[in-house]
Amino acid sequence: MLIYIPNSSEQTIGGGWRFIENFKKGVNRLFPDVKFTNKLSRCDAMLIVSASMTEPEEVEEAFNLNKGIVFRCDNIPKKSRNKRARIYDRMRRYGELADVVVFQSEWAREYAGYLVGDETGQVIYNGVDREIFNLKDRDEFSDRKFLFVQYNRDENKRWPEAAYDFHQRWKKNKEVRLTVVGNFSPDLIEADFDFFDDEAVKYIPVLTSAEDMAEVYKIHDYLLFPAFADAAPNTLMEALACGLKPLLLNDVGGTMEIYNRFKEGILPDIDDMTREYIGVLGLITGQYEHEQH
Repeated sequence: MLIYIPNSSEQTIGGGWRFIENFKKGVNRLFPDVKFTNKLSRCDAMLIVSASMTEPEEVEEAFNLNKGIVFRCDNIPKKSRNKRARIYDRMRRYGELADVVVFQSEWAREYAGYLVGDETGQVIYNGVDREIFNLKDRDEFSDRKFLFVQYNRDENKRWPEAAYDFHQRWKKNKEVRLTVVGNFSPDLIEADFDFFDDEAVKYIPVLTSAEDMAEVYKIHDYLLFPAFADAAPNTLMEALACGLKPLLLNDVGGTMEIYNRFKEGILPDIDDMTREYIGVLGLITGQYEHEQH
């Protein structure tokens, strides 16, 4: 089976990119007969990883060429952040053309399902690369080291809530420490994130390497994660795999769903995720039995 993954995004970070890396790693390890192609005309199936990473013309072409199409859907993208006209119409059309829509959480299916015309689609949770994100060489739990992570400037990650929470802790205990990782406005960085009481705060710019991110996770105790309407947070799953305790979890989104399902540490790894996606892709291309053996 030949798979084509369209990607018109100029970014090299975020959930879509992490999924592509993990999926290809899982395929290469488990399914030697499955290959990837950069030519749509050659593929058996197109896997749309993200609506915002895929151009409509390619999806229409895949449909006209009778290629199998799987649309991976996690949320309804914000037009203000994606800089693409009619992003909502794009999602509706992809849902119409796809053979299968896969959602990344039950919440995502409930929230975005009606937009893409499928409110009963399959849920496949993102997998965690347990070779990287694990408890190996993790620091002893100290009960004082906090972490906040955001890959993009996104108000839904709710940085001010995390900052307020840490400041309240700082007032009671000057031994606590906070590390802030990711993409923030230059003004906020230059202003020491608006802290005003000499709080112990360290800033690290965006880390594109999974290995580097895992090292950061393993030296912290708590993840501050107040994100609103996050459909399938990789950050939360990777932090759980590295032994962090999450705080400030929001009831809206897939966060609590994923935490309640996987809080005991039995997280889906990339092999689990890969098998499920290959199963779906195999079914729509008629190669299921061949690829499973």
